[in-house]
Amino acid sequence: MDTRPRSPTWARRLSYVQLDALSRAFAAWLQKKSGLVPGDRIALMMPNILQYPIALFGALRAGMGSSTPTPSTPAANSSIS
Repeated sequence: MDTRPRSPTWARRLSYVQLDALSRAFAAWLQKKSGLVPGDRIALMMPNILQYPIALFGALRAGMGSSTPTPSTPAANSSIS
């Protein structure tokens, strides 16, 4: 029986220290390079991978809200405004 992880991401672990550092770096990028401002909302459209919590906490640190649309979300209701 093959017991290897199905995805390289599933084999990785992320410590709280790493999550803190990476989410701070993403927050800094959002604030300084993205053209977004605190209060803006961003859509996080990705599968359940390690980058998701980094992006979510980074957005929150930058003072932004986030939405996580799913493939089942009707197009008319998935706009971020």
